[in-house]
Amino acid sequence: MDPCHFSPNLSSRSSQHPRRRRPCDRCHTVREKCRWGADDGDACERCSRLRFDCHTNRPVARAGRKARLTTGNRLPLRTGQSVLSAVEPYELSVRSGVDSHSPTTTSTCSEYSFESSPTTQTVTSRSTPRKQVELLEGIALFPELSDVEFHLLQLIAHKQTDVDKYLIGSSFRDQHQQAFIDHLAVPVVRDAFIACAPLLLEHRGVQQFAKSQLTGVTHKRAAAAIASLRQLQIDDDHDLLTVLILGVALVTFATHHGGELLLCRHILGLVKPLYDAGWSYPLTQRLGADGISCVICLLGTETMDCLIRCKLPTMKIRPGDLDETVDRFIGISAPLLTHFHELCEVAKVIYDSDCRHGALITDESVEITLTEIEEANTNWQPSIPKTNLNSFTPTEVILMFAQAKVLRLTALLVLHRLRYAFGTEDSVALAMANTILDELNLVISLTGQTIPFVDFAYLLSCFEITKAQERRAVLEKSHLIVDFSPRWHEQIQTWIVSFWAVRDKKASAPIYWEDINAYLPDGSSLHARPPRKAPLSPLRYHDASAVG
Repeated sequence: MDPCHFSPNLSSRSSQHPRRRRPCDRCHTVREKCRWGADDGDACERCSRLRFDCHTNRPVARAGRKARLTTGNRLPLRTGQSVLSAVEPYELSVRSGVDSHSPTTTSTCSEYSFESSPTTQTVTSRSTPRKQVELLEGIALFPELSDVEFHLLQLIAHKQTDVDKYLIGSSFRDQHQQAFIDHLAVPVVRDAFIACAPLLLEHRGVQQFAKSQLTGVTHKRAAAAIASLRQLQIDDDHDLLTVLILGVALVTFATHHGGELLLCRHILGLVKPLYDAGWSYPLTQRLGADGISCVICLLGTETMDCLIRCKLPTMKIRPGDLDETVDRFIGISAPLLTHFHELCEVAKVIYDSDCRHGALITDESVEITLTEIEEANTNWQPSIPKTNLNSFTPTEVILMFAQAKVLRLTALLVLHRLRYAFGTEDSVALAMANTILDELNLVISLTGQTIPFVDFAYLLSCFEITKAQERRAVLEKSHLIVDFSPRWHEQIQTWIVSFWAVRDKKASAPIYWEDINAYLPDGSSLHARPPRKAPLSPLRYHDASAVG
């Protein structure tokens, strides 16, 4: 008789055929047949053969169909026994067979070991000690994902993403990629990862295919992540890190499509109350390397735009909080973010007040502040961590010190232009601009790599160039320096050419820093400040009709 056939004699049937044990977590994750021995021991046959820890700790699945893509069920970062409690994001096993290009050969590296079979492929992370948590092998299998979407997650899990152009050096690559992997199990973060994954793939053929096939899907995933982001609340440090990782993923997507600065402001607005409230231990300990890097990425992106717009960034890093920090994006220059924030404060004061009379700043407090910032930047030296820089390659050390030099000079150039309008005191500004451009070109010629986080330095240096031949030369090399995304490169070029056109048109009229915004296309930046309606004095503009 068929054992599945209904029989009213249930008690006798159950005594003859005892209920089968649930598949263990490992077999369930990779969809392998889970067979138990006759003695019904502590480990299934597969785990015994492979010498795995065998356990069944996952929650019992709820009956019924699983919900498909919506934003409503993605809002909580943790809800009781959530996916994070059932599946720790430190060990990942990835469904194979999703795409014919999926790798099936055994691979090894210093951080990951691959176990391959015709039907499974497992990636086991060694980055977290087992004594901290009993690692479960595998992220949850996501039924709402299409095959292509799941393949994108598979590539992220295998660290097959091209992130080097965003980092100061390849020494940070594994750590940066692992930060993404550790949060793959969070649904709202997973949406953002799927949205930006086609932009990060190493294989250009797969990248082009994903972009062509998933344009609508990636925007839908990004919209779902943003909708959830608007309603997220931060309850503890883990939630804070998750929101920051989500923010970096969304900003990466937005930098290719627009709207990144509004995202930066919103996400940093979630962090600011916790930071301003004061923490009992340093920022670096509170957030860890991944969290610090996310804050620097978001804050640096916002700060440089706020300088142009004469606005205040969302938050200010307290002096000393980032000393001896070696960051994956900004290297040893993280403390300079505090100085750039101070420049934003001065720019906003100048914009909001009538403190200029011709070429002079009449507000004594503003001039004192500028002098203090100038002294601090002139005397600033990067604080080398106690571990020194022995763990980094010579190329990375060159990039870090060149980046520090460029950013320090950029701060001094901004300060100079806050004092003096374009068209006045140009020789000093041009000397600093040429030094910055020469340093950028020298690093590219020596290392073949671009210094990250120098887009604003390049933009401001190009503003100072007045000769046509030199202008053509810097534009021809712009793609080597501004390579974050095609859209961002195009916007930087547009700003440069637009400002040159204004300088040429107003050759005899000074252009003050606080009025730059009026001459630049708005692009996707934060809402542009309105141009000043009238000059503050007859000496200020020779052509008042051109203003605004």
